[in-house]
Amino acid sequence: QILYKDRGFTVHAEQGNPFRITVHVHKEFARDVYHILRYGMQGAKQGKYLEIVRKSLYLPVLYLLEKRGYTLLHGSAVVNAQSDKAYIFLGANYVGKTTTVLQLILCKEKDFGFLSDNYILVKDGKIYPFPNEIRAKKDVLDMLAIQTKKDAVSEKYFVGLVRKILKPWPLSKTFFMQLGPNVEINPIDQTAALNRLNACHNYLGEFPE
Repeated sequence: QILYKDRGFTVHAEQGNPFRITVHVHKEFARDVYHILRYGMQGAKQGKYLEIVRKSLYLPVLYLLEKRGYTLLHGSAVVNAQSDKAYIFLGANYVGKTTTVLQLILCKEKDFGFLSDNYILVKDGKIYPFPNEIRAKKDVLDMLAIQTKKDAVSEKYFVGLVRKILKPWPLSKTFFMQLGPNVEINPIDQTAALNRLNACHNYLGEFPE
């Protein structure tokens, strides 16, 4: 079964025991993949680094997790140690998900910890951390007075100042974010929430079908 195919990668799933996933790298990307495996992020052109990692590593892993009953979401998540509650923020790109999470983490008196960014795993009402570091654009870092010495990758900088939570946490609330002139929080019913979630999933095409 072909899970994913484009000009750079073909990802196959092979049924059996053990279940196996094979990633075929097309000639155009072969040298960059070799350099990443040997030298890390500095071994490939920055513009290709995230694409290579996402298609050759993240997508196969996410597919296996989905087969094991995990729901995959595009968003950001934090956990509050004082209340034992976790919150996720969903929405299209550039609506403020990561910015909101960073603001909560920087508010030290509220004691928020970083759970996940970009990829969120949910199973049995719990949020599971995903090994993906927060990345933000320079204007966001400047607004929040965050300094980083790390290089930008695809116009975003890795932020290495957050406290990572490494265990699953019960989900308390989900927020669907969108841009607007005012700051408002409006409750929606389950049907509307599922419609928004599906629309966002289909629009972004973040995960394999």
